[in-house]
This record gives sequence, C-alpha cells and structure tokens, in this order.
Amino acid sequence: RSEFWWFILFSQLAQTVSQQISLSTASIAWFVLLIPGLSVHVRRLHDSGRSLAWLLWLVASLVGFGIVFNRLLAQTGQSIANLDAEKLFDNGSEFWILAMSISVISMSFSGIVNLVFLLMPTESEMNKYGPPPPPTIE
Repeated sequence: RSEFWWFILFSQLAQTVSQQISLSTASIAWFVLLIPGLSVHVRRLHDSGRSLAWLLWLVASLVGFGIVFNRLLAQTGQSIANLDAEKLFDNGSEFWILAMSISVISMSFSGIVNLVFLLMPTESEMNKYGPPPPPTIE
C-alpha cells in the first residue's frame, strides 16, 4: 500500500509545483504521470485481489461524464444563443440532464468503491494475479 500512496503524494506535489509554473507545464506533468498513475492503480488493485474492471468502470464514468457535460452545455448554449428561453429544456435537454445524473451517480459510486479497494490491505496469499509483494521493513 505504501508504494501506491507515496506515488500519489509525489504526483500531487509535482502537479502543484507545475501548476505554479504555468498551465502548459501542468498539462505536460499530467500527461507524463497518467500512465504511471494508472499502472500503480492497477498494481494496487491486483495486490488486493481485484480486477482491472474496477478501474475501467471509473475511467468510463469519467469519460462519459465529460461527453454528457459537453453535450448538455452545447444544447443549453444553442437554446440561449437562439434567445429561446421557453424552450431551454424542450430541445432534448431532458435526456442530457438524465444522462448527466446517471453519469454523476456512476462516477461517484465507482470512485468510492475504488477508494475502498485502494485502502484495503494487501492479500497475504497468492491470488490469481500472482504472489503477494515482499514485506517491507518499517
């Protein structure tokens, strides 16, 4: 567990420092830390006997939220641009609001589930993902 949390601490510090420099530096730091962050997350899930599917659910929820938010924003912006306040929620916005609600619930639930799995102790026996990591001296 400590390897995961030390990486999270390092990546958060790197993000904070890069944001103080510039927005483009923060974007570069985010992309540089994305793959190692996903790798550490998957390794931690495997250490606790969980599958990659739990992380994929979280990622799919985040991507879905982004898509739905973009569509809802475009739909609302188009109604406002046409100065059609009466039809603000009549042009299919109800569907996007429902989709937004579902994606927020899914994103929240998958985030909580992933956090609980990340906090769980490592399995001490062999699981289907391999042997447990060697013990650390603390």
